[in-house]
Formats: sequence, structure tokens, C-alpha cells
Amino acid sequence: MQIPLSLATFPEPFPQSLEFNPPCRGPWNIVHMALQLPETHLIYVCARGCLRGVVMTAHEMGAAKRMSSIGIQEADLSLGTLFDTTYNGIKHILEKRSSLPKQVILSLSCVQQFSHFDYPSLIKRLQTRFPEITFIDCCMMPTMRKSGPNDEQRTKAKMYDGIKPVSAPEKNSISIIGMEQNLHECLLLSILRENGYTIRSLPLCKTYTDYQELGKSKTMLTLSDDAFLAGQQLATRMNANHIHLPIRYTPDAILEDLNTLIHTLKLTVDPKKLEQAKIFALTSLKKAADSLSKTPLALDYTFAPRTLNLAKLLLECGFSLTTLYLDAFNSAEEADFKDLQKYPLTLVQTVAPLRTYPAPTHTLCLGQKAAYFSGSTHFVNCVGGGGLCDFSGLSTLADLIMDAHTKPKNLRQTLLHKGLGLPSFITQPLWDYHA
Repeated sequence: MQIPLSLATFPEPFPQSLEFNPPCRGPWNIVHMALQLPETHLIYVCARGCLRGVVMTAHEMGAAKRMSSIGIQEADLSLGTLFDTTYNGIKHILEKRSSLPKQVILSLSCVQQFSHFDYPSLIKRLQTRFPEITFIDCCMMPTMRKSGPNDEQRTKAKMYDGIKPVSAPEKNSISIIGMEQNLHECLLLSILRENGYTIRSLPLCKTYTDYQELGKSKTMLTLSDDAFLAGQQLATRMNANHIHLPIRYTPDAILEDLNTLIHTLKLTVDPKKLEQAKIFALTSLKKAADSLSKTPLALDYTFAPRTLNLAKLLLECGFSLTTLYLDAFNSAEEADFKDLQKYPLTLVQTVAPLRTYPAPTHTLCLGQKAAYFSGSTHFVNCVGGGGLCDFSGLSTLADLIMDAHTKPKNLRQTLLHKGLGLPSFITQPLWDYHA
């Protein structure tokens, strides 16, 4: 289904109905996220049909040794054995290991929620049996994904529950919370380092000790809306400050966010540095737009968390953006939505089950779903922002766009890689991720 953006309603432009999941496998799921935790074992307890996806994810990453599963059967519900099956299964898994992990992410599912499962009692009993392990209670509830925090947001928040409070947080240190990939070198990092800050983030953690040190920072910084809950809860538990600056792309928005960080932390920055970075980034993007001439661009929501803000930047820089692939709008982007309605943009629903596919086009795509639906081999292969931030990220984006324009990719092979940026036996040898 597609409509002109000028006729779309905010924040839900399409009616909810049967949904189709296109085979673009780059975006991270809850298993990819949880496997970032070093020296941690994952246990999923749910119906076998649901287990298929999480088990395949771990196997494809070569991380099967770091995950176990317990299949729930109908008899467990009808005979009232669900609690015993769950506890005994977890106990069996841990007792059979040659060594115990530092931490266990225990993910139950909607089956337990529907049956009023006593989750606190399970955790208490497991903690008594295995006092040397930190158990983190987590849930995956796809049946509830239309209301409240979704599975990804809940998982991100729960991943930091194992961090123990410290008596004296470090004032000149900051932990970036909820990042799936390391930030590329950018102004934000440069400014913090120049002011003597120690910077921590989960993707940099190689040991359980590194993970615990995330709690030493006096400031928790979140750079995406999906990470807000994680940053807020961790800051509350650690008695730390929480700064939420979701990555945006227009120059005014970038400067606003950098100045918020500067003023909040009382940092010292040469204003000329910000202006020079802004000029260089915009010059790079406008040069790329001129080089592409009238080449049409398409952008999808998996490419960047603030999709509409990025779309606005591309149009202002002279790119021929014609199509947006997304199903609903971020409620924080209403102002950008209204600004974009004056442009001749087409809005395409990605989850519509009935569609006709165009012949392969010469559209340059930003994101895997845009490339899939356009049939284009010229695309920037990036998910969730790709670690690009502020003006430095815009300069890199200009380079990536030009590279995609001149170098076609193998669309099918690229989309097969599950969890972009992570190991996969499809493209790399097997290895144990953070074993």
C-alpha cells in the first residue's frame, strides 16, 4: 500500500491488518542485543514455534554455546507443571555446564504471562540454588508489541539490570547506554575526551568487569528513543544523571543537541570547531547530491532512528528523495512530518502482505528494505544509524552514498546476513561471540 505523504495521517498513516515481514535480516533482534553481554548465558523458555527464531539467531552467529532453550508444551499448562518444567530445565542446563556463567538472561514469554506465572518466586529459587550467578528476568512478548515498551526496548533495559551500584560514581565519566554498535569517531566523542571524560559503552565491553564499570559513570547518555527506558532505569538505580539526545540529522538539530550536552556537563568547546564541522558536512552532502544529479533516492525506517529528520536533511541538501518506506511515524517527529508534506514524497507500507514488485530500478536506496522493495543493487547497507553521529556522521554518510552509487552490491547475499555488523556463518567462519 502506498500514499502521497501529503495525504498521510500522523502518527499512523496505514490501517493495522495482516502483516508481512520482508526478508531483510540486517536489523538486530533481542538475541543479538543480549549476546553483547560478556560472560553471560541466555536461556529462553517458550513454545517451540517461538524458539525457532531465537535458536537460529544464536546458531547463525556461531554463539550456540552461549544460549539454551526450554520448549513449553500444552501438557505443562493443562497439568499445571509449567513452573516445575521451567525450574528443572534451567537447573539442568546450568548443572551440565563445565563452568557457571557470571550472569544469566532468563527470557520467559507470553505463555507464562497468560498463565500468571510466578516469576519472582522462580528467580528467588534459582538465586538460592546458584548464588554465584546474577539472574536477570526478561520477557519476550510479541503478542503485546502494539502497547507499551516493545521486546527490543524491554531487553535493552533489562540488559543493564546486572550492573551493581557503586558507592562513589566518577564525575568525569559517561556511559553511552543502549547502543548496538560503536559510535564512529565524531564531535560528541571528541568534545568529551578533550574535557577529560572517560567514555564507556556496552559494545566496548569484553569482560564482565568491563560491563560492571558501566555503572561507575555519573552520567548515562542515550542516543536513540529505543534506549530511553534503559538509560532512565539505570540512571535511577545508580543515582546518576540521564541525558537523552536521540541522534538527529539536520544542522540546527545537531547543534541544539551538542549545545545541550555542552551546557549540561559544563564542557569547554571552541565554537569555531562546531561551525567548521557543520560547513564541511553540508559541503560534502551537497557535492554528493550534485554528483547524483537526478538519481532518485529511497529511504526506509531501519536505516536511521529519526527517519523523517534525515529525509528533511537530504531534501534540503538537494537530493532527489522520492520514496519513504515506513509503517508508522515516531511521535517525536511531528514537526518534521509537517515540513515534509510540502514535498512530492511517496509513502510505502513495508508490512503490507499483498504487493506487486517493480522491475529492478536504478534508485539509490538508504536501507535494506528500501533496496529490497525497489529491487536496487545500489544501496547503503546500514541499520539503526550505523553508529553515525552529528556532523562527522553526515560527512561519512556522503561518502557512503557516493560509494553505493558507483559500486553495486549483491542484494540477495547482503540481505541474508542476520544482524548487520555481527559474526555470521553465512559470511564468516564460526566463532564464539564474547564466549
